[in-house]
Amino acid sequence: MTCRKISEKNGKKYFGKNSFAVFLIIFLLNQVGYAQVFDLNNVVLFKTGTSSKGLIWGQSTSTECEELFGKPTSKESFYSEMDEDTLQLYKYGKNELYFDKGVLRIFDLVDALMSIGDSKGNTFKIGDILKIKNGVKTFAGFRINDKPGNSRNLNYQGSIFLNLKRKNIVMDSGIEFLFDTKNTLFSIALLD
Repeated sequence: MTCRKISEKNGKKYFGKNSFAVFLIIFLLNQVGYAQVFDLNNVVLFKTGTSSKGLIWGQSTSTECEELFGKPTSKESFYSEMDEDTLQLYKYGKNELYFDKGVLRIFDLVDALMSIGDSKGNTFKIGDILKIKNGVKTFAGFRINDKPGNSRNLNYQGSIFLNLKRKNIVMDSGIEFLFDTKNTLFSIALLD
């Protein structure tokens, strides 16, 4: 590790004086920032009020999207510097869905037209309220990070980031839930 310094004293190697402090900081950060994980197979995007058919992240196509949600408010090409590729952006009101080679890759929901759900029957939509029990804030069983911040130029009071997993392999992709000062969900984004 680059933060560990090994020194020699009387011919013996030992960790520097600050090694305990570094260890303690890393330990505490790991305790505070524990990973919450959501099964990739549970990510379904559907029209609010109808959960019988939805789009599956990484599988559903832009054609299936139009069949489910109708014609988008607008369509445009979006160049992703990270991927060095062009994605198709479908806007439905304020909601944005990004397709990579015709397959759903990223979404950003900011109104209640669309919801996401899981195979357990849980659904999440803009306007949902988090729960507070014994001073602990949760949403759909996931613990809230109740430190204010900013993500994607949106100020929030609380947040959840769920890493996605596929076949017990945790991925870099995840779903971000942002809450306002009234504990109301105002943004759901699948980030890749």
